[in-house]
Amino acid sequence: MVRKFLSNYFTPDSSQSVARKDNCLYFKLPYIGPFSTITQRRIKKLATTFCSNLEITLVFTSCKIRSWFGAKDPIPAGLRSRIIYKFSCADCSACYIAETNRHFTTRIREHLASDKHSHIFKHLRGSENVAPFCSEDCFKMYFLKAE
Repeated sequence: MVRKFLSNYFTPDSSQSVARKDNCLYFKLPYIGPFSTITQRRIKKLATTFCSNLEITLVFTSCKIRSWFGAKDPIPAGLRSRIIYKFSCADCSACYIAETNRHFTTRIREHLASDKHSHIFKHLRGSENVAPFCSEDCFKMYFLKAE
């Protein structure tokens, strides 16, 4: 570890977050509680033991909570929009694939009850035997459309 540090000191790598000013090195590290101060003491002790003319300063940064997990709740499937969906008739082999920019559940209700121009609505109303078998369970969301 000491050799690696010294080799990086004498041949600096531009990808590391190290700034150098004469005999002082600044290191940027994430702050992770008491372990950070312990690490700071150990690094300074190593530097004074092996590099007496070198001053090391550690700068701690805080981590954003959002870097650990998402702050937003996932959108329920029924409230997703801009999707591609498929209707498969439960009584026959009829299949309908479409896309919508509206909420998935809103579009399902329209197909089943109110959109008289919908092919699904016409199919369900066209035969008395089909309607009792088909419900919201016949609809499946397959892909989210790219924005």
